[in-house]
Amino acid sequence: MRKSKIINWLDKEVTVKELTVEEMEGFLDNYQPTPLDILLDRDAPARAVTLSTGIALGAMRSKTPSTLAPLFDAVEELNPILVAAMRRLKKIIELKLAGAALPLERPPAP
Repeated sequence: MRKSKIINWLDKEVTVKELTVEEMEGFLDNYQPTPLDILLDRDAPARAVTLSTGIALGAMRSKTPSTLAPLFDAVEELNPILVAAMRRLKKIIELKLAGAALPLERPPAP
């Protein structure tokens, strides 16, 4: 059963929902960081917050980071699998940028 939580955000009730595996796969298949992701440096990307809450990126961009924190907190709370996947993805990207062989890669043949 899909978990959900209602939070009060900007004097409105917002339903935050757990994402399905299909939604997370689709998200990861098309993941591109947004400027908001870089600015906020949260475990849940902004587009995942949009998927989970229905709040558009444009609406988030006009808010302060402290105003957005409760949204991101709730999404991260209900979506620990996505949070863990994003942490792994960040680590893989960092290793790749550093030129390290990834654990899933085979070393080059001699």
